[in-house]
Amino acid sequence: MMPVGGELINWSEDKVQPLEKIKNQIEGKYGKLLPAISIGSGAARVYRVPKLGTKVGFITPISNPFCDGCSKLRLTAEGHIKLCLRTDEEIDAKPVIRNGTDEDLDRFIKKILIEKEISNQKIVSSGYAFSDCRRIMTSIGG
Repeated sequence: MMPVGGELINWSEDKVQPLEKIKNQIEGKYGKLLPAISIGSGAARVYRVPKLGTKVGFITPISNPFCDGCSKLRLTAEGHIKLCLRTDEEIDAKPVIRNGTDEDLDRFIKKILIEKEISNQKIVSSGYAFSDCRRIMTSIGG
């Protein structure tokens, strides 16, 4: 669960199950989970379940955050770049997409990547705190 959406969602930390607890439950029934190679820049930590011949992935924004290595950006339906689901911070991409030159777009992309790194650093230094992100996932795209 990604606790975004402010008072629009019914979320509290006591509803979170830590990764280790869930892994232990799965291992108790299906045997040892073995780390697997994850393809892409996904947020999931992926494990093989040899007994089942499959993989399972865990996304753990609360109990085991991954912000410091995150490279994800989202383009909202409104044309904004959302740097992180933990914040309401967005950058309007419409002007450069609609009216910019190729060089403008290159500069914009470089700016976004720098802003993403700054956003990650702020989140890590805050102890991975969630802001009062008001948008729910379905309105963001994801």
